[in-house]
Amino acid sequence: MRSARSIMILAGVTAAAIGGVFFVEREPDTVEHGGETVFPAVLDQVNSVARVRVTGKEGTFTLGRDGDTWVVEDKDRYAADPDRVHRLLLGAAGMKRVEPKTANPELYPKLWLEDPSGEDAKSVRYVLEDASGAVLADWVLGDRRPSKSDAGRTELYIRVAGDPMAWLVEGSVPGGPTIIDWLDRHVARIGRERLRAAEVVHADGSVIAVGKSAPADTDFTLQGIPAGREVDSQYRINDVGRFLEDLRFEDVAPVSSLDFAGSVDKRVQATTFDGLRIRLETVMRDGEAWARLRAEVDEGLIEVSGDDAAVPEDDAAVPEDGAGTEPEDTAGALRPLDEVRAEAERLNARWKGWAYELPSFKRDYIAKRMDELTRALEETDEGKDGSGS
Repeated sequence: MRSARSIMILAGVTAAAIGGVFFVEREPDTVEHGGETVFPAVLDQVNSVARVRVTGKEGTFTLGRDGDTWVVEDKDRYAADPDRVHRLLLGAAGMKRVEPKTANPELYPKLWLEDPSGEDAKSVRYVLEDASGAVLADWVLGDRRPSKSDAGRTELYIRVAGDPMAWLVEGSVPGGPTIIDWLDRHVARIGRERLRAAEVVHADGSVIAVGKSAPADTDFTLQGIPAGREVDSQYRINDVGRFLEDLRFEDVAPVSSLDFAGSVDKRVQATTFDGLRIRLETVMRDGEAWARLRAEVDEGLIEVSGDDAAVPEDDAAVPEDGAGTEPEDTAGALRPLDEVRAEAERLNARWKGWAYELPSFKRDYIAKRMDELTRALEETDEGKDGSGS
């Protein structure tokens, strides 16, 4: 007869097996199919992947190869984030099985492997196809954790299409259940040392202008401060000047879908010490600021002042365009005029036909008025008693 203690232990183990996933850590070489590549077809044909269908809680969207670049087909074919797509393809090709976990659908949510179309789903489904539409890989991605065998690697929970068994695999695959996750969200990235001046013209004609006298200057200076007032916060002044330092969008749409011919909310102009001028206009839609941009070259902006105009050797060459993105093209030290011209062409080619929803904090940078950037001068002791003595 079993003792009461033995019965209690058995009951506890049974409850654990029913109520959760019963994990047993084993070495891959002791598990059937352990260590095997999950998608050998992708490993052999990673450059043949022409389409990726992604399904998350917000629905399904498609990434498509367009020559050497990738686009988000359901976002008017706007450029996809090339790094994220690259990591997805290489990650799919490199995933290796570690061990099976559960084939019980009731336990899938514990591993974030539930139906990805569910309202509260944390899972994401990826389908990789070649140009003919043949499926090279189809899986649901769930939770992840650090690898127990290699701290530098990650282990993932996945379900492969047609197999009810959930697997722990070793590899690295980016998440991203929404369409915005896969867009190349960089608009402009102008290094602060390059930025010379910025001017914001509000719809009522009021102007905020800030500038620096040299690239090495840390702070921007507010122009046209009214008599009797002083700068309230230097940080806010700098925010206006560094508006384009790293500008990313919240959403993107064809410029034709917004009314830029109507009431423009703000006109912004930013210039650099090496001859680049960027013009930006914003309109409001549903409480959000949308912007269109244009780049120009103005040799009159260039000032040669000793070391201020030097271009360090490491920063002299402009990187080649990278699969529809240029997060680094507009950063760094001052550039020779021919590189600034090439930069303006790339930016205009990227921006042409598009409008970008600005992040709220960037919108606030250019929304400040003079009375918000300045304060009344504090009265001195002499001014208080009126005696002057």
